[in-house]
Amino acid sequence: MDTATAKALLQSDDVAKLRKEAISLQNYNTDSSAEEEQILKLQLLLWNRILQLSASAPDSEKAAVYVSSGNVWMRMGDNERASGQLQKALALQKSAGDCIATVKTLQLLGQAAVNSSDYAAATEYYQKAIAELVENNEQQSELALAYSQLASVFEVQSEFATALQWIDKATDIYDKIASDKEDEIVAVVEAQRGTLQEKLGEYEQAVVSLSKAHNALLKTRGEDHPRTQEISFLLEMARSLVD
Repeated sequence: MDTATAKALLQSDDVAKLRKEAISLQNYNTDSSAEEEQILKLQLLLWNRILQLSASAPDSEKAAVYVSSGNVWMRMGDNERASGQLQKALALQKSAGDCIATVKTLQLLGQAAVNSSDYAAATEYYQKAIAELVENNEQQSELALAYSQLASVFEVQSEFATALQWIDKATDIYDKIASDKEDEIVAVVEAQRGTLQEKLGEYEQAVVSLSKAHNALLKTRGEDHPRTQEISFLLEMARSLVD
């Protein structure tokens, strides 16, 4: 988008048009870091313009804009500003009683904290997301993934045994997950379990877990998918260590 077109767009009062352009830019791919930076800056300007025009919009809509803005700041590597936008979204979502939106924002706050190596804050955000899901009896698939995210915080700190304990909580709720979601969750959680078991030297257990993840990935993504091939490699490595 050239400068003149961008300036004209930012003067528009058409929120739907502005939102459509901001969303389209999220999917814009470029190999130029300089161009990518300009695209991200334009996205921020668009979301800010939408906020200016959304004073009377429902809280849920304003919260969604803050989340989008926070995501852009995170992509730009400014996790502090990302957290600021996400906190504004969180306040609006809690006020509206929107459990799933609240959980998603808490998880993004957790990711921003991980990016900043603030693992204590990340742990707190992920635990709040889990508590929100449990309290509101929300989807078990979301709860399993939330346990997986919390496990990742301990994994990055090399606290593998603690991470594995949280993964165990995720696998404990498999039987509560709807069948159309189960393979997807198994692929995520068992892959994480298997890599943790490898790091702990539990190679036989890792083979079992990675085999489950590999079978689930074959169903959901196919043999040629990069993630399937990655898990296949880890599985063969674990098998070689058993032998």
